[in-house]
Amino acid sequence: MKTSVKLNNGTVLEVGKTYEFDKFERGDYFTMVFIGKDKMAYQYNSDEIEHFISIDKRLLIIPYTAPQEEINWKTFLIEIDWNGYTSREIVQFESMEIAERHYNSAISIAEVKLNIEPVNS
Repeated sequence: MKTSVKLNNGTVLEVGKTYEFDKFERGDYFTMVFIGKDKMAYQYNSDEIEHFISIDKRLLIIPYTAPQEEINWKTFLIEIDWNGYTSREIVQFESMEIAERHYNSAISIAEVKLNIEPVNS
C-alpha cells in the first residue's frame, strides 16, 4: 500500500490529508484513507463511508482550506502618554479585552463607531 501519489497538477495526495476537487463547489472536501496500486479511497465531507475510485493522475484536486470565519472588527480610540506627550490612535481589534491587553498602559480606551474601508488605488 502506498501512502501518497503525485497528480499531474503537482498536488501530492497523502493518506490522512484533506483535499477538494478543483471544479466542485467550495466546501465539498474529502479525506484520503487509502492509496493502493490502482485505486484510492476517501471519505467525503467526514462521512463514515469509504468511496473507492481509480487513481487518475489527471484529476484536478487541490489541498483543502477550511473557510475562515469573518472577523467582526471593533474600532477603538486609544489615548496614550508617550514620555509626557499625549497622542491618540484609532485601531481595530476583535474585542475590548484584546485592545486593553495590547494597550495595557493607555490613559483611556473607548469603542467608537467609524466606518473604515480599503481604498482601491
